[in-house]
Amino acid sequence: RAASRRLVAYLLQSFRVEAAHGALPAPSALSLRSLPLAAHGS
Repeated sequence: RAASRRLVAYLLQSFRVEAAHGALPAPSALSLRSLPLAAHGS
């Protein structure tokens, strides 16, 4: 259990570091890019 907790903590930490460095705006840009497609589809 301790090993799995360390792994989860490591993944969360690395995820936060990537988010802080601005590695996550790409998915949001993709979602914004897909919104007009959804609007045209409706």
